[in-house]
Amino acid sequence: MIYADQPGRPGGTRKKLRIIVPLLILLFLAALGVFTLLIRERRAPRAELPGALTGATSRPTFQRTLVSGIPRPLDVALGPDGKRVYVAEGAGAYAVAIFDASGKPLTEAAPPHTTATDRQPVSIAVAPDGTVYVVDRRLGQVLAFNADGTYRDVLRPAGLGHWAPLGLAVDDGGLVFVSETVDTPQLVRHRVLVLKPDGTIVLAFGQKGDAPGDLMFPGHLAVDGKGRIWVGDITGVKVFSSAGAFLFRLKAEGTDGVSLPGGLAYRNGRLYVTDVTNHRVLAFDVRGDTPIFLGEFGTLGFGRGELRYPAGIAVSASAIYIANRENGRIDIWTP
Repeated sequence: MIYADQPGRPGGTRKKLRIIVPLLILLFLAALGVFTLLIRERRAPRAELPGALTGATSRPTFQRTLVSGIPRPLDVALGPDGKRVYVAEGAGAYAVAIFDASGKPLTEAAPPHTTATDRQPVSIAVAPDGTVYVVDRRLGQVLAFNADGTYRDVLRPAGLGHWAPLGLAVDDGGLVFVSETVDTPQLVRHRVLVLKPDGTIVLAFGQKGDAPGDLMFPGHLAVDGKGRIWVGDITGVKVFSSAGAFLFRLKAEGTDGVSLPGGLAYRNGRLYVTDVTNHRVLAFDVRGDTPIFLGEFGTLGFGRGELRYPAGIAVSASAIYIANRENGRIDIWTP
């Protein structure tokens, strides 16, 4: 081998470069061609892009902001006919703001004889008959309103005195699912209750702990087409049978993992989860026994289609509604 500029070999470097440079270019082009081929065959690793639902037939796209200027919206729910949108205000009036489908303000729902300092709505679920259930954390109650926001009554679990409801869901049969979280020296409850509209307790399950089927501060809930109960707590998302038996959990890390769920919504075989601290929404196909990750959308920011600590979520046949908490608005995406 002759190295560059050996004594007695003038021009050795230039001759060597004339051989090496074209060879390197050919190797680079060959590698580029192979990589391109792998990409087309989907065999090469690629970073997931925010906004892309990998494996889905369509890509959720940002449609519009329904309403802005809401003080820290914590949850959003839809009327059965889609004509009303209910939003839990996490500041300001601390009421449930009601809008029509175009975003026009209609009224506010709040329990009688209370002021903004007395109440704090944190979760909303609407029953098939139009009853609007609201968890008020400060009052420690599940409140029932008519569809127009008229106060109706308090949903009280039969035979249970003090309790601490936090999250809500309602299934197609009208059963009300409530997560309860209280953690004091005197009382510890980390569980889910299933109630009839008259307060009869149908089922109660869950306890605080680190075991796979235990719960840690359970919050938002969803019920899928198989009757499975999806529970979001501070460790991620856990899934239980309709009888309360633990089945499995979603991953807590990675692109398809949920570290801190803010809201859950189910419709037509798909589950949507807001991932609060990653400022995004994840979608799963849950028609089978094992969830299939479809992808994610949303990214951190203040602009159109950007999220800051997304909280509650609701889904209709044609739209995904997101409580964009720190951006103070309800954003709509097309599934």
